Amino acid sequence: MRRGFLLPKSPNTLSKSTPPAVPQLQVPKPCEDTASPTVSDTSPRSTPVSPAHAVKIPTDFAPISDVVIPNIPPDNTVLGTLGYCEMSQPQELAFTVPSHLRTAMLLFEGMPREIRRVYPTIPNPFTAPSPPVHKIQSTEGAGLGVVASTNIARGQTIIQERPLFLLPVWIPASTVQQAVVALDSVVNLMRPENKDALYALSNAKGSEAPSHLKGIIDTNALAIPTLLPGYPARYSAVGRDTSRINHSCSPNATYSWDLETLTITVRALFPIRAGEQVTISYINATEVYDRRQEELRSKYNFTCKCTACRQEPTARYQADMQRVVVGMFCSEGQLARDAAAFDKWLADGAPAIYSELELHAHMSLQDVRRKLERLDGVSRARAAFACMMAVQVIVDDIWEPVLARLVKAYSVVEDEAHVREYALMAAFLKKAHTGADGGWAEVARNPRKTDWWGRLGAKRVVEKIATPES
Repeated sequence: MRRGFLLPKSPNTLSKSTPPAVPQLQVPKPCEDTASPTVSDTSPRSTPVSPAHAVKIPTDFAPISDVVIPNIPPDNTVLGTLGYCEMSQPQELAFTVPSHLRTAMLLFEGMPREIRRVYPTIPNPFTAPSPPVHKIQSTEGAGLGVVASTNIARGQTIIQERPLFLLPVWIPASTVQQAVVALDSVVNLMRPENKDALYALSNAKGSEAPSHLKGIIDTNALAIPTLLPGYPARYSAVGRDTSRINHSCSPNATYSWDLETLTITVRALFPIRAGEQVTISYINATEVYDRRQEELRSKYNFTCKCTACRQEPTARYQADMQRVVVGMFCSEGQLARDAAAFDKWLADGAPAIYSELELHAHMSLQDVRRKLERLDGVSRARAAFACMMAVQVIVDDIWEPVLARLVKAYSVVEDEAHVREYALMAAFLKKAHTGADGGWAEVARNPRKTDWWGRLGAKRVVEKIATPES
């Protein structure tokens, strides 16, 4: 299944329907699993911490990249022959390694050497959750799926596994049939247990696919979000359990790829109860209902009946509008404009504006954009994160810059509770994406010790300044 998160252009209107007005958006309340840590700092609120003792607000997150990994390498790329290899750990005892730790790889000539040059010890050992916190079982209307076997906390690892098969998205061949033959020949070299697991996966393409195997791969391959050494285009991986994860337009989990261990890791974005399905999004979840359904039917031959899509029309329309707002923050240059608005807010003395974004029925994309542009830099960040949480769509490239801006803003105005709230959320989301909190937990434990606490001092404007919403 396609797990990439590309962002096509947003529609000009929000929906074909015309429901009643949408209520005013509110910043979400802290979740039950984000209880505030004990703070022992008793320093005066207005006293900035010396740089030597300050807790740094993380800023080393990856910026939005305009570089899209192509599916097909550039025309001037010189490629060697595609060949089969198998990686397992440890190498010196390869014949003793169980099948679930073996990955069949279809690599171009020179790639194995380049991969080992960059990652000399690949694949490193890893530790999967033990006992497992998930199981594969039948789900209502969606075939087999991944279900939590116990309560899973936000940020917790659900699955870490070596993929069954690693292959380029594009197979060089004169004809489609030649590519099919090449895939068949490679899969026939796999361990019998892994080959059986691969063929047990669903084929949403049916007779439209040039072969049953190609249909399985196109249905279940997860896009690898980074380039592999020695090849300038995209690779994908088919997992044993990860490819069983079903779709939701409001997913509760995300996956990441680690080449050093040669593993796919799935972690929880939100708390998941025992018996609840683990879900990810196959498509751009910032699109509106009609467009999401159209893309899912076109690519995967099913009509989505997730919780978000089963909402009654008024609630679904409100959610669609919030998704459009999130999509706007993903647009080209938007983060730079928001950063400039935040800098202006600081230059104006950090006045306590904090306007809310009000959304109503029949609003066009241009109306929503105009409302966003009228907000100050802090209120924009509040609106972005409130919408992400409301529709449970955490966009990889923007959630951390948005939360960093909010933590900085509330540190400047010495609002300890909000610094802790947003830093805790950043810690959970960072752990969900990378396995570590990235320094955010330390910020949550010590709100008054951040390097932004009371930064403006006497220059800060304390009176509230109203801004028009329309």
